[in-house]
Amino acid sequence: MISDSDLMIARRFCINFLILLIIINPVSASEITLNRWVFNTTIHDDGQVEEVIQAEIENGGSSSIDGISFIIPASSILMIYDFSHTFSSKGQIVEIKGVSGGTKIIVSFNDSIMAGQKWDGRIGFTADNWVKKEGSNYSIDIPVEAPLAVVSGKEMKLSIGSDPDVRGQVFLPRSFELISIEPEPFRELFQYDRIVPTWTSEKLHIGDTIHIKAAFSNVLDKIIEVDEKARNLADRIKKAKAEG
Repeated sequence: MISDSDLMIARRFCINFLILLIIINPVSASEITLNRWVFNTTIHDDGQVEEVIQAEIENGGSSSIDGISFIIPASSILMIYDFSHTFSSKGQIVEIKGVSGGTKIIVSFNDSIMAGQKWDGRIGFTADNWVKKEGSNYSIDIPVEAPLAVVSGKEMKLSIGSDPDVRGQVFLPRSFELISIEPEPFRELFQYDRIVPTWTSEKLHIGDTIHIKAAFSNVLDKIIEVDEKARNLADRIKKAKAEG
């Protein structure tokens, strides 16, 4: 027969176990939602990569979110702290760590994201040894992965919103043309003398990896050179007319 003291011990054990579960898992991943992940990636002529990521995270749980983290497949990262590259509505302290597979960026908010709040911000940096070079050919793999939320010192996966804004642009080096690309971009633009494959949410999803191979093109280089000369000539004519 179970005594009253045994029942009391059992109740205390259950209560302590539930408290322990709450401490270990203060908020479930399904309650933290990624609504936006938009990146703008520029491959410079020397192979260095510059990237700006815009993100929005919503806290639908009961515990605060202290930061986010994600991994970039590069040997080293240098943060860019000007307003157009890095901005957080909550303020931030950024920590860089070398890890297996690349470099981890940990963004700790000065003010945590409380229950019912959203965080939106930009994270900008340069990355070395992300691009692989083979002669005049460049290749890069860009994983489109959701960041992890940092809650009570622990990293947790995020759920993806019902209609997330997932977009990306990759500016190839000047005078480089595409050899192969996956997944298929929404369109290929030509901006600032660079080919720019562009993806929208219809063509790009969290969990995808963009594979790009590009090569220097003498033909494209000549076209850009002629175009530059034409623009310079047009500017001089416009200036001469303005000066009378």
